[in-house]
Amino acid sequence: DDVFLTRHGARIDKEDRRWLSKAGHTRHDDPHLSAAGEIGAQELAAAMAKVHAETPIAHIVSSPFVRCMQTARPVAEALD
Repeated sequence: DDVFLTRHGARIDKEDRRWLSKAGHTRHDDPHLSAAGEIGAQELAAAMAKVHAETPIAHIVSSPFVRCMQTARPVAEALD
């Protein structure tokens, strides 16, 4: 079986020092994706959809961090 690994997309805390005041939560270690990270997640989803057409992907596993879920969600939607 094939296993594909990826990291989360670009984090907002690397671009905006005041991100936490806009995050909607108080977990300083859980920044969401930046705009560039969201684009990267969409690009990953498109690439994985092509892979999925030839090598079916059965499972997606993600950590519960917001940025990781934001990266995994478009992939899951593209494979649906």
